[in-house]
Amino acid sequence: MVVFPTLSAVYSKGVINSTAKQSVWKKRSELLMYSLNNLRRIAHPSGIRGAFNHFVIKANQRYHSRTESSDTVDVIQKEWDNLLILDACRYDMFEKQWNFGGELRRVRSPASWSWGFLKESFAGRELHDTVYITANPYTYKLPDGTFHAVVNLLERVS
Repeated sequence: MVVFPTLSAVYSKGVINSTAKQSVWKKRSELLMYSLNNLRRIAHPSGIRGAFNHFVIKANQRYHSRTESSDTVDVIQKEWDNLLILDACRYDMFEKQWNFGGELRRVRSPASWSWGFLKESFAGRELHDTVYITANPYTYKLPDGTFHAVVNLLERVS
């Protein structure tokens, strides 16, 4: 038998005892974590879809973290004047739209997601000749002083 304490148990002479109230709500929320509504929410197609997406993302990250990384590109070591990184842009789709001059080629990223790429490519480096223009929310995780300047386009939108 499961007993859920009520708020009346936390009154002491008509005054709410805040420590007791917090304790009651904490115990109650721990018990409710496995409630029927939560089980229904998980079993709902959107809950299953979210769990599946999370699983696929984690599996992709593990695969890429364990594969040989010697063929990944270090964008800082390459010769370029302007580098445009299209995050989450599939190469095959971009190739079909490519109509610029110059060379287009596929390279392997050092990571399978945005923060992994930023960490592997830029963290621990002083790139004072680089202005980083971004709309990536993970950029704030990089230490200050990594780049000459960071122009965060997300801040300019709001």
